[in-house]
Order: sequence, then C-alpha cells, then structure tokens
Amino acid sequence: MSLSSIVSLAMSLGATYLYLNSSGDIKSLIGVLILPVSLISFLLLAPLPIKLVIFMLALVVNGKAIG
Repeated sequence: MSLSSIVSLAMSLGATYLYLNSSGDIKSLIGVLILPVSLISFLLLAPLPIKLVIFMLALVVNGKAIG
C-alpha cells in the first residue's frame, strides 16, 4: 500500500471515530463530511484486489440485510 492510501484510510477511520463518539453537532457534521471524501479517495488510490474485496464485502453485507 502506498502512503497516500494509508493516510486516506486513517482519515476515514478517524472521521468515523469522531462521528460515532461525538455529542456535538459540529463534530458530527465534520465527521460526516470527511468520511465520504476520504473513502472515495481511498477507493481511487487502492489497487484492484483491495477494491474487489471491498466490493465483495458490500455484496455480502447487503445480501444478508435483504435476505
């Protein structure tokens, strides 16, 4: 993994932690705004096998939620 992928992943994990553990509206809003940007950038920078694993996990999770 390249350094930019690790930084983007760390940003998304930090934003998720901030969103889940904050009680203020501003902190939650910042977490919600940072999360999609960092996840999209991570997906753009990630190699193909990682993208496929994320895609398969999304299909499995959605399949269990529907059925």
